[in-house]
Amino acid sequence: MFTDRLFKVIHDLLQIDAQTDVTMTYAELRDNILRAASSLYERGLRKAEVTLIISNNHVLFPVACYAVTYLGGIASTVNPHYTTGRPLRINYRNG
Repeated sequence: MFTDRLFKVIHDLLQIDAQTDVTMTYAELRDNILRAASSLYERGLRKAEVTLIISNNHVLFPVACYAVTYLGGIASTVNPHYTTGRPLRINYRNG
């Protein structure tokens, strides 16, 4: 069963940030997603709203994306190293 497997790995290491050595387990990911989603909801994020996430690759990047989608929102992402104008073109196409 899926839940049996999940409970076996819940405290296993999920991610390691190669630059900072920050780590995250499956349990920490779940807790961080729920905490971030709660905060976004309190700030007014609702279902079907688009949220632009501007971030480098980081261990917390998936938390932001999953928190938005957990609430039924749409996560659109931009790498801050894009050249000028590229994020606007990408996000214009996304909606």
